[in-house]
Amino acid sequence: MYSKSKPRQPSAAQLEAMTRRYTVSDDGKLIIKSRDKTRMPKVGSFAGTINSKGHLSVSVLKSRFRVHHIVWFLIYGEFPKAMVVHRDGNRQNNSIENLIMLDAKAVQS
Repeated sequence: MYSKSKPRQPSAAQLEAMTRRYTVSDDGKLIIKSRDKTRMPKVGSFAGTINSKGHLSVSVLKSRFRVHHIVWFLIYGEFPKAMVVHRDGNRQNNSIENLIMLDAKAVQS
């Protein structure tokens, strides 16, 4: 049911860029709060494009990250070390109430 991959771990510079660039709305949408470069969407707009697996993702300092991992980081202050899944199965519903971090035992079964 679940893939067995852990989230890509960002560098300190990437975490700082995520904190500077984004904020999270009440319904879990990633919102641009600061633009580092002119090619970024406008301040106040939603961030993320849908990838081939149906997750929203963004590019931060030349690496792609899934939006639900960034939402987790911005809410809890720590980037997830294990897989984070969506309770309702909707990979674009990134509200914090819909996200669960699985432990290694759950992933293996």
